[in-house]
Amino acid sequence: MAKVETEIIMPEIAIGDDFGQAMELAEQAAISRDAQWAREEDIKVEQNRILAREGMRHVYVLNPEGNYVVKRFRSIGEAAIQRDTMNTLYDVLRYAECPVSAVRVLAMASNGVLPPAAVIERAPGGSVNSQFMPDQAYRDRFVSCRSAMMKELEIVRRYLDQALGRTASRILVNDICSSNNAGNNVFTHTVNGEKRFTLIDQPFTWLPAGFIKRHCWDCKCGRGFPRARRVLRTAECRVY
Repeated sequence: MAKVETEIIMPEIAIGDDFGQAMELAEQAAISRDAQWAREEDIKVEQNRILAREGMRHVYVLNPEGNYVVKRFRSIGEAAIQRDTMNTLYDVLRYAECPVSAVRVLAMASNGVLPPAAVIERAPGGSVNSQFMPDQAYRDRFVSCRSAMMKELEIVRRYLDQALGRTASRILVNDICSSNNAGNNVFTHTVNGEKRFTLIDQPFTWLPAGFIKRHCWDCKCGRGFPRARRVLRTAECRVY
């Protein structure tokens, strides 16, 4: 089997024992067939049951102690798209002073053949889904709880539309309201009494890679994003 190579994308913040541990886990995940090895080491594993039933047992997220998680991707292409999209979203939303942020992909591990694994910042707080859809909601008040959750996600969507533009918002952040995954990819916490949201795992890669990359590039250039445009002008990306 080919040797695993690592890429530290953001060396200025990818430091400390927590990151080192996560990087080691990513290197193991990058050559694994499934998550059994992690379970045997008592590492918390999150896995999509639908994907597992469809035979994609190599797709999972590791939740070790510390500030990072490790994600094993479905494919090499998905890894590249989500890496570029999430890091672009972080920059653009930050510069737009948006109440919604995004976790950053800090490092990748790959042997060049199998789907890679990434070290990703841990989103603060808990998911919107867990906040509005506790276990008892499915038995007692599913409709009212889901309605409240969707209203919360509509607030997130409005913030994103304002910061990114409606078209880019719907393309780059396309997996926060889907019927079987609503609210799982948006986390929420409070800062000085104000609610903040954090995106993870965007986008779901059913669109052509080139289409998504074009909108990422537009985000970086600030085209169509009025609040971000003032900040994102550079020699390489001049906005007219």
